[in-house]
Amino acid sequence: MIHTNLLKQAFIFLFVLMFGISMDAQNTRSESFGPLFDEEGMSHDQLIGAGWIYLFDGRVPSPVQTGDWQSLNQWRPRRVDANNYWVVVREDQEKSQRILSNNLSEGLHGTDLISTLEFQNFDLHVEFRSAENSGIYLRGRYEVQIDAGSSRENELQFSDLGGIYAVMAPMVNAAKAPTDWQTFDISIRDYHITVYLNGILVQDHVLIPEGKRRMGTGTELGCWPSDGFHNDPSRPGPVMIQGNHGRIDIKNIRIRTVPSL
Repeated sequence: MIHTNLLKQAFIFLFVLMFGISMDAQNTRSESFGPLFDEEGMSHDQLIGAGWIYLFDGRVPSPVQTGDWQSLNQWRPRRVDANNYWVVVREDQEKSQRILSNNLSEGLHGTDLISTLEFQNFDLHVEFRSAENSGIYLRGRYEVQIDAGSSRENELQFSDLGGIYAVMAPMVNAAKAPTDWQTFDISIRDYHITVYLNGILVQDHVLIPEGKRRMGTGTELGCWPSDGFHNDPSRPGPVMIQGNHGRIDIKNIRIRTVPSL
């Protein structure tokens, strides 16, 4: 009986020890990347209190329900002579929610939308809808890919939804139908990127290779002198929404900065 009790106590000790290590690892990860998710039921003031700022808040009712990018003082177009225009419209007549929409002339290239604020390490929440080629650029140079969901389960590419373009394919296919609203919860720390697509982990602490840190991973800023953007990867950069290939709708986009490592 004594021998049996000792075995039980040893088992309990090992279980607690392993659980403690697991919790320590989770806490370390949380401290490193911060909480990626906030309760969607939180009010605007609560989110602001938690450190988030809105780059576009579709939930805010406004007497002016339509307008172009010039009414968005937190954004600027990459080019002013492009074939598309970004507009703010009501999602539908029954809802007060607004969406930021890229209207692109068929068969023509448009322009990207760039935040006027620049960021270094941050958490980013984006609600989007798109069946075409687009993406969210971190610091203006590292693209998290947006596209129609892949039909492949075991041969995902970095160009699929949730991929880090030219770097890493998504771990799993977490895409919804292209007509559905989807969410990105993204964190970048130094040169490491974590991405949740629709609440599912698709990029886990992926390191941007040294050779791509300066050059970027897609149609990043700094390619053309007219961008007026620095080419120093150690400095903060803007959030950029790719709009030069296809239509994309944004309902909410908010960001929370974190201290440098």
